[in-house]
Amino acid sequence: MRDRYWTHVIEVLTGQVAAQLIPVLVSLAIARLFSPDAFGVFAKWLSVAMLISVVLSGRLEAALPLDASGPLRIDTLRAIITLILLLSIVSFLTLGAAVSFQPQSFSSPRSMLVLLVPAAALIALGQSWQGYAAAEGAFKRLGLMRITLAAFIASGHLIAGYVQPNGLGMAIGQVAGLAIAVPVCAMLVPAKGLVSEWQFSRVWAAWLRHRRFVLFSLPAITLSSLTAQLPVIAVSERFGAAAAGHLAMSMKALGAPIGLLGRAVLDVFKRQAAESFRVRGECKREYLQTFWVLLSVSAFCALVAVFILEGAFAIAFGEPWRIAGGMAVLLIPMFAMRFIASPLSYMAYIAEKQHVDLWWQVALLISVGLCLYLAPSVRVTLIAYSAAYTGMYTFYLALSYRFSLGNGESGSSPRSA
Repeated sequence: MRDRYWTHVIEVLTGQVAAQLIPVLVSLAIARLFSPDAFGVFAKWLSVAMLISVVLSGRLEAALPLDASGPLRIDTLRAIITLILLLSIVSFLTLGAAVSFQPQSFSSPRSMLVLLVPAAALIALGQSWQGYAAAEGAFKRLGLMRITLAAFIASGHLIAGYVQPNGLGMAIGQVAGLAIAVPVCAMLVPAKGLVSEWQFSRVWAAWLRHRRFVLFSLPAITLSSLTAQLPVIAVSERFGAAAAGHLAMSMKALGAPIGLLGRAVLDVFKRQAAESFRVRGECKREYLQTFWVLLSVSAFCALVAVFILEGAFAIAFGEPWRIAGGMAVLLIPMFAMRFIASPLSYMAYIAEKQHVDLWWQVALLISVGLCLYLAPSVRVTLIAYSAAYTGMYTFYLALSYRFSLGNGESGSSPRSA
């Protein structure tokens, strides 16, 4: 069991390395093609698009591993796609009406606003198909999906850098890359009968079956996405686009390698832990073996990063980006704890404790929001933000471990499938 678990992790990690290496290398070019101000404008736009994408999918992709493979899982995928399409239409019309009646409330160019909902819909579809591939255990194809997405998005950004090196150009490149990559991802892991056997009654049944995700997980993940995107938005509003651009670059560059193994572990952990929880009523063994590996890797990476990050940014991206390296150093504790906690936080879904996750997300948003909007300077803001996140992640780890115990230490009362 253990050997198979980490074999699957390595399979996903192989694809992840290539998928993450592409944007990291492209970042070197982006840093020279785009100014911090232009990158800050795009980063703020992308933050909003990512937030909208969570709402569009209803976070139902997290429910895919909980269904048995076959018709039930296909029905859930249909429900996700239907929800994305319906809410995209509603969101586009709502945004259009808001811009028409209150144009002074929107600082972004009209063209970037028009691209928001299409970008969000494509992001949601891409993430949903990745969730389906992971639930099916198609880990090698999952790696190819991520490489495909990374390659086409990176190509769009590079072309934009030469044709239109501003925030709008990057937004167009993002949407164009996604529009090509998402259909390719769907072909890599096809869902048999997805369209030909579509029935509204089965879609409705899937929505009802996973209504806890809409009632609790959607608000929780929406809050989580808002919390994750809030730093760039807040820093942009308080300290300017250049500061936001530096912060976005530091989070992008630091998040890629830190999240590399974490994402691979999550894809495997949620499948294996969900299966164990269905059979035994607990998944303590899977939880602990995952926790200790993540803790060891996180501690090592954090220790090395403290000494090399600031200089590495100046060398890799150019001297003007040294500020971003200094910001990245301040964020190391947060990223280290995120690396450990994010994969294991899926226990809230497996144990059906979404209501606990929702309240935790509310507390996290409040604490992070206070740090971002009350601290007097960029440096103090980032220190307080990192400390708040680190403390909240530590508390969540304790909760997720308790969830892994299920009905008790013995796990003697397995759940029904």
